[in-house]
Amino acid sequence: NVGKSVITGKKSRIINDYLRFKQIQSKVNPRRLGPFKPKTPEGIFRRIVRGMLPRQKTKGKDAYRRLRVFRGVPERFKSEQTIRILEADYRESPYGYLSIEEIARHLGWKPLEERLERGG
Repeated sequence: NVGKSVITGKKSRIINDYLRFKQIQSKVNPRRLGPFKPKTPEGIFRRIVRGMLPRQKTKGKDAYRRLRVFRGVPERFKSEQTIRILEADYRESPYGYLSIEEIARHLGWKPLEERLERGG
């Protein structure tokens, strides 16, 4: 579940970094030419992983193409048992943390349920 993934650090710094990143534009035609920044939790996660891969090399391109990102747990994995890695437990971190879903909400993303409630 991508929305529950976390980034550790001070909440204000994480949000300010993403808001500053969102303001970067092209001087030629910012609406048409981008760079386009993701607002959804899935898009934010894909962008984070993309920054970690060597995209100029074939193995990096292939790895990025194989990346599958889901909101929630897909049906085929619901019967599987989840594994918790104790060394990576963010709740014991002395720093703060923020979920990717919370970052997306600060960037203006609204879950489908919220949009449907307001529309109907």
